[in-house]
Amino acid sequence: MAGNGSALFYRVNLPNNDEATKLVSSVLAVLGDRFNSDEIDVDQNLFNASRVFKIGGTYARKSDDLRGIDGVENRPHRRSCYVVDGPIEVVDQ
Repeated sequence: MAGNGSALFYRVNLPNNDEATKLVSSVLAVLGDRFNSDEIDVDQNLFNASRVFKIGGTYARKSDDLRGIDGVENRPHRRSCYVVDGPIEVVDQ
């Protein structure tokens, strides 16, 4: 749980260069085309290596904590956590 929904993590063995960035961007675009729906949104902006990881246990706090405010949608600050089920393997090219 990333604080704003669920996330899947894959360790990818790629250099941090323009070619790898374009490859990851293309893969995310294909995944978005295939799986995006009313319930699922593949975030296609996470191809930049400096933005792809949120530290577990931190909060999603882009705005005020609106928990319990009358007449306002219940949007509390949400804490991220990660559930790992089995070993995390590296995906090679």
